[in-house]
Amino acid sequence: METAAAYIRVSTDKQDELSPDAQLRLLKEYAEAHALSLPQEYVFWEIGVSGRKAERRPEFMRMIALAKHRPSPFQYILVWKFSRFARNQEESIVYKSLLQKESGVQVVSASEPLVEGPFGSLIERIIEWMDEYYAIRLSGEVLRGMTEKALRGEAQCKAPFGYRMQEGRLVPEPEEASVVRQIFRDYLAGQSPGAIARSLNAWGCRTKKGSLWERRAVVYILQNPVYAGLLRFSTKGPIGRKNPEEIADSTDIVCVKGHHVPLLSEEDFQKAQQKFLTHPRPAPARSPSPGLHRHYLSGLLQCGRCGTGMTYAERQGSPCFRCRAYQRGKCADSSYLSLSRAVSGLFSSLEAFGPEIHLKTYRGSSRELKRLLSKQLRQEESRLIRAREAFLAGIDSKEEYLRQKEAGEARRKHLTETLSRLSSSAPLPTNLTELLSSREWTMEDKHDALHAVADHILWNREEGVLRVYYRL
Repeated sequence: METAAAYIRVSTDKQDELSPDAQLRLLKEYAEAHALSLPQEYVFWEIGVSGRKAERRPEFMRMIALAKHRPSPFQYILVWKFSRFARNQEESIVYKSLLQKESGVQVVSASEPLVEGPFGSLIERIIEWMDEYYAIRLSGEVLRGMTEKALRGEAQCKAPFGYRMQEGRLVPEPEEASVVRQIFRDYLAGQSPGAIARSLNAWGCRTKKGSLWERRAVVYILQNPVYAGLLRFSTKGPIGRKNPEEIADSTDIVCVKGHHVPLLSEEDFQKAQQKFLTHPRPAPARSPSPGLHRHYLSGLLQCGRCGTGMTYAERQGSPCFRCRAYQRGKCADSSYLSLSRAVSGLFSSLEAFGPEIHLKTYRGSSRELKRLLSKQLRQEESRLIRAREAFLAGIDSKEEYLRQKEAGEARRKHLTETLSRLSSSAPLPTNLTELLSSREWTMEDKHDALHAVADHILWNREEGVLRVYYRL
């Protein structure tokens, strides 16, 4: 008996389509009628997901990856309609061809049977074209309807903080409204969004979802014109992290007078926007290159107040670590720790722990290490080749491929440099302290060695104590 998989998808748009359970029932009936086995582990569910882009459907991509195994664990993919498989004809053709040529897997619609021969293939293409046309047309109709509703000043989203939705209209929520006004007063008085978030958390105030306040939540309120009696709508999807200047210059953003009661004057709202334009905003945190670390302590230090990880930064030119939650406004203490003090505390702990921390737990013998590193290098090169093949076959998007390529090349460079050093005549360090102090070894080497020995490091700023928790 041949094996089949079932792909069940319910899209986000409002349309007359079968429920997930109804689709599964019909697919089971089809499998039984055609003597196909349909194991539960090969039933893939995608609820509330559009079929326009394959890379946005994780279960679909998992199913494709599983079908590519040799031999493939199933010979058919059953769908209720071809539109469930894809609503983009180009993607549909690519994935069906890939499945058929590489794995011998066929995509079968339980409600749209096809005749054998070239006419069957032609009918299938016509069905796919009609599905894609319907999706494009539906998207345009929905967008036009939302735009018209926005131009009439009607709300069409969840009520923001400070309001509740009542009979389709925004109505002020008294307690939340007072918090919104206080946020604007504090910001215009000179407080930063991060400081405002920390104050709100200290008062015991919570967001609409009951969460702690973060800097970005305060910024969103300060930039939302709904509090000045206006409604904003973008015809090109979410506004995202655009600043007030970008929003004002955008021709895709509609901003009209709403029918709700404003919580503050339009003058105060404009003052806040002007302040955003004239005051420097913190630069977004830059992540280090894939596979590399800015310091070997990165990923180990934790805030003693809230337990959140501490990030490496530079304060007035001096390297340090700070609580990540404090930067977002969720922790009351920055837990500031200078790099020099962190390194000094670590070395003192290593010395007190004892000289028995040798690198055999990390390095092993030089010959064995070379063998392991060479094996890792070959595996990394194979991964790069597979990533390229997945991109060329249409499995991964260009962005996904470039991200994997960048990370893989960084790891390959690190492995190559490490092998080169091991082949030289330079002696291996005998203990961890010597390796961390050496200029011959990269930050990545030091990071890996320390993380093999230490589990985490807790910094209690109030007590001035640095505690190192070892894995040994």
